[in-house]
Amino acid sequence: MIRPATIDDAALFAAIEAQSFTHRPWTLAMFQAALHDPLYTFFVARREGGVVGFGCVKHAGTEAEIDDIAVAEPFRRQGVASALLNALLDEARSRGAGQVFLEVGALNAPAVALYQKHGFQSVSVRKNYYGEGKDALVLKCIFQNKQ
Repeated sequence: MIRPATIDDAALFAAIEAQSFTHRPWTLAMFQAALHDPLYTFFVARREGGVVGFGCVKHAGTEAEIDDIAVAEPFRRQGVASALLNALLDEARSRGAGQVFLEVGALNAPAVALYQKHGFQSVSVRKNYYGEGKDALVLKCIFQNKQ
């Protein structure tokens, strides 16, 4: 189940983030600030009575950026990230974005495959973005006009 996040979810986000990312993970204070920022939209994935993942998108006029998607280890590869990504893309589209950007580790094959499945294409590389020798791919998804 996907639902909009509240400020009460910030501590759970910080815990999942710390388990998921070793390079520059968001802190509790960063989540709290972003949850109060109208440019951000966060969604929560719930299963078995608890939060198992989250994602956020930052809105900037006709563009948006997926800033974070994280899923707790026991729930990975079960479609949770895909459901969160769909919610974030729908939100970006509903707020007027024509395209969405994100960065992903170039060697993170499962995440790259997920994004490609949802229409993202590589537009550039950020060398050493995640540390020495750890490049990021910049991906972009352009929404097609629905006639």
